[in-house]
Amino acid sequence: MKILALARRFPPDVADGRSLAFARLVERLAERHQVSLVAGYRGDRPKLPDGALGVSLARRGPGWTYHALWRAARASAMKGSPDLVLAASVDVPFLGMPTVAMVRDLVGDGWRAPTTRDRFYRWRAAQFGTVVVPSASTREALSEAGVVGWRVSVVPEHVDAVKRKPLPKGGVLRLLHVGRLHPGKGQHLSIDAVSRLTPKEKSRVHLSVVGAVADRVYADQLRIAAGGQPISFQTDVRELGSHIAAAHLVLYPTSLAEGFADTALLAMSHGRPVVWADHPGVRSTTGGVGVPIPTDDVGALRAAIRRHIDDRSGLEAMGRASWRHAEDFAWERIRPKWDSVFETAIR
Repeated sequence: MKILALARRFPPDVADGRSLAFARLVERLAERHQVSLVAGYRGDRPKLPDGALGVSLARRGPGWTYHALWRAARASAMKGSPDLVLAASVDVPFLGMPTVAMVRDLVGDGWRAPTTRDRFYRWRAAQFGTVVVPSASTREALSEAGVVGWRVSVVPEHVDAVKRKPLPKGGVLRLLHVGRLHPGKGQHLSIDAVSRLTPKEKSRVHLSVVGAVADRVYADQLRIAAGGQPISFQTDVRELGSHIAAAHLVLYPTSLAEGFADTALLAMSHGRPVVWADHPGVRSTTGGVGVPIPTDDVGALRAAIRRHIDDRSGLEAMGRASWRHAEDFAWERIRPKWDSVFETAIR
């Protein structure tokens, strides 16, 4: 099958969750299909996959950038004659051919506001043959936003299979909060929870905050709040596997109503238990495995940490359950769902 993948931005020019998920999907699809990529960028031209067509969108207004992306995508389609278009979002140009558009969640996209942008999103979603979401909660949110339910298919994101690793040895409980340093990701909650432990408890824990800086002011505030606490930072992140493997317990107290908790699932695929904020999309991703806590509840987060300072057997059991759950999201199990969506879109 010939697939034209179309994105306004593509890693490493952008590194948010939805863009990274789209990049992982494109890479996997290229194993069995003929995939061509057209992607815009605003910084220096990123290192796109071989054969990809990059479109500079720097210092241009929205109308010009939309036209530039449409022109490049149309030229690619005329040259390659794809069977369908896979769009990273609903705000990319429509080329008048079978199109599958991805919507990860409604966070920060303006869907819920009664604005021109909101109306544009609903109109564009109606043009596409199929909109794919990663969870039932996102499907429900789209329905509430006015997108016809029969157009929306649920296909969870995949996780690459990882051999479960045993928990690290040692008496210190190693906590990990991984994610972009952004207020919505809740690093301040993890730092606050650790800072509220007793001195004796602090001597037996260590929190690693790992993630690229998305908000410099927020990152500076985090470092100030972590002063004198058993907390370290790593912002030059090339891969997450080694950080996850070194942890006993992963903290995921996100404040955002995320459609899919890919970082939590990645931790689970390594056999690590996760403390997660109880949003519908996050609960769907984790399958209820791990430790749910109310959103923005520092007290509950601290209690979860305190409870597991000595309970390593409980952590081991949760880690095994996490790994078994993550197996359901292996690419081999998710791929047939995409095949079905593509075949339906083409028909």
